[in-house]
Amino acid sequence: MGVILLFIPFLISSLVFRSLNKHYPNAGASYHWGLRIIGRTFGGFQAWVVTLAYLFSIPPIVIPAGEYTIDFLVSIKLLGLKALNNTLLLFFISSFWIFLAILILILGTKPTAKFTEIFFRG
Repeated sequence: MGVILLFIPFLISSLVFRSLNKHYPNAGASYHWGLRIIGRTFGGFQAWVVTLAYLFSIPPIVIPAGEYTIDFLVSIKLLGLKALNNTLLLFFISSFWIFLAILILILGTKPTAKFTEIFFRG
Protein backbone atom coordinates (compact mmCIF):
# COMPACT_ATOMS: atom_id res chain seq x y z
CA MET A 1 0.00 0.00 0.00
CA GLY A 2 2.89 2.35 0.83
CA VAL A 3 4.43 1.82 -2.60
CA ILE A 4 1.13 2.60 -4.29
CA LEU A 5 0.58 5.75 -2.20
CA LEU A 6 4.09 7.04 -2.79
CA PHE A 7 4.10 6.34 -6.52
CA ILE A 8 2.60 9.72 -7.53
CA PRO A 9 4.95 11.91 -5.40
CA PHE A 10 7.97 9.94 -6.62
CA LEU A 11 6.79 10.22 -10.21
CA ILE A 12 6.35 13.98 -9.87
CA SER A 13 9.76 14.44 -8.22
CA SER A 14 11.43 12.34 -10.92
CA LEU A 15 9.86 14.52 -13.60
CA VAL A 16 11.08 17.66 -11.80
CA PHE A 17 14.61 16.22 -11.54
CA ARG A 18 14.48 15.29 -15.22
CA SER A 19 13.54 18.86 -16.11
CA LEU A 20 16.32 20.26 -13.91
CA ASN A 21 18.84 17.91 -15.53
CA LYS A 22 17.78 19.14 -18.96
CA HIS A 23 18.32 22.79 -18.00
CA TYR A 24 21.47 22.20 -15.90
CA PRO A 25 22.95 18.93 -17.20
CA ASN A 26 26.27 19.14 -15.38
CA ALA A 27 24.86 19.89 -11.93
CA GLY A 28 23.35 16.70 -10.54
CA ALA A 29 22.96 18.06 -7.02
CA SER A 30 19.93 19.80 -5.57
CA TYR A 31 22.00 22.52 -3.89
CA HIS A 32 23.53 23.43 -7.26
CA TRP A 33 20.08 23.75 -8.76
CA GLY A 34 19.01 25.91 -5.80
CA LEU A 35 22.07 28.09 -6.30
CA ARG A 36 21.35 28.55 -10.01
CA ILE A 37 17.58 29.01 -9.79
CA ILE A 38 16.89 30.75 -6.44
CA GLY A 39 20.22 32.28 -5.46
CA ARG A 40 23.50 31.98 -3.61
CA THR A 41 22.06 32.16 -0.09
CA PHE A 42 19.51 29.42 -0.71
CA GLY A 43 22.07 27.23 -2.51
CA GLY A 44 24.52 27.57 0.39
CA PHE A 45 21.81 26.79 2.93
CA GLN A 46 20.70 23.76 0.94
CA ALA A 47 24.31 22.52 0.71
CA TRP A 48 24.52 22.60 4.52
CA VAL A 49 21.19 20.76 4.83
CA VAL A 50 22.36 18.03 2.45
CA THR A 51 25.71 17.76 4.27
CA LEU A 52 23.98 17.42 7.65
CA ALA A 53 21.59 14.84 6.21
CA TYR A 54 24.56 12.77 5.04
CA LEU A 55 26.24 13.17 8.43
CA PHE A 56 23.14 12.09 10.36
CA SER A 57 22.59 9.12 8.05
CA ILE A 58 25.95 7.59 9.00
CA PRO A 59 24.95 5.96 12.35
CA PRO A 60 21.92 4.07 10.96
CA ILE A 61 24.23 2.60 8.32
CA VAL A 62 27.44 1.81 10.20
CA ILE A 63 25.94 0.56 13.47
CA PRO A 64 24.15 -2.34 11.77
CA ALA A 65 27.31 -2.96 9.70
CA GLY A 66 29.28 -3.19 12.94
CA GLU A 67 26.67 -5.50 14.48
CA TYR A 68 26.69 -7.76 11.42
CA THR A 69 30.48 -7.84 11.48
CA ILE A 70 30.50 -8.84 15.14
CA ASP A 71 27.87 -11.53 14.47
CA PHE A 72 29.99 -12.87 11.62
CA LEU A 73 33.17 -12.90 13.72
CA VAL A 74 31.31 -14.69 16.53
CA SER A 75 29.86 -17.22 14.08
CA ILE A 76 33.32 -18.15 12.76
CA LYS A 77 34.58 -18.23 16.36
CA LEU A 78 37.07 -15.35 16.05
CA LEU A 79 35.21 -13.64 18.91
CA GLY A 80 33.47 -15.06 21.95
CA LEU A 81 29.78 -14.72 22.75
CA LYS A 82 30.49 -11.81 25.13
CA ALA A 83 31.38 -9.70 22.08
CA LEU A 84 27.71 -9.61 21.05
CA ASN A 85 26.80 -7.04 23.72
CA ASN A 86 30.09 -5.10 23.83
CA THR A 87 29.34 -1.45 23.01
CA LEU A 88 33.01 -0.46 22.87
CA LEU A 89 33.77 -3.22 20.37
CA LEU A 90 30.76 -2.10 18.30
CA PHE A 91 32.15 1.46 18.30
CA PHE A 92 35.59 0.33 17.09
CA ILE A 93 34.27 -1.98 14.38
CA SER A 94 31.82 0.66 13.16
CA SER A 95 34.67 3.19 13.14
CA PHE A 96 36.73 0.74 11.10
CA TRP A 97 33.98 0.65 8.44
CA ILE A 98 33.81 4.46 8.39
CA PHE A 99 37.58 4.83 7.92
CA LEU A 100 37.67 2.09 5.30
CA ALA A 101 34.93 3.90 3.36
CA ILE A 102 36.80 7.20 3.70
CA LEU A 103 40.01 5.65 2.34
CA ILE A 104 38.24 4.07 -0.60
CA LEU A 105 36.25 7.21 -1.44
CA ILE A 106 39.36 9.41 -1.29
CA LEU A 107 40.93 7.25 -4.00
CA GLY A 108 38.24 8.38 -6.46
CA THR A 109 35.38 6.97 -8.46
CA LYS A 110 37.15 4.14 -10.29
CA PRO A 111 38.61 2.44 -7.19
CA THR A 112 35.30 2.96 -5.39
CA ALA A 113 33.43 1.30 -8.26
CA LYS A 114 35.90 -1.61 -8.33
CA PHE A 115 35.59 -2.12 -4.57
CA THR A 116 31.79 -2.04 -4.84
CA GLU A 117 31.98 -4.61 -7.63
CA ILE A 118 33.98 -6.91 -5.35
CA PHE A 119 31.21 -6.77 -2.74
CA PHE A 120 28.51 -7.46 -5.34
CA ARG A 121 30.36 -10.50 -6.65
CA GLY A 122 31.34 -11.74 -3.18
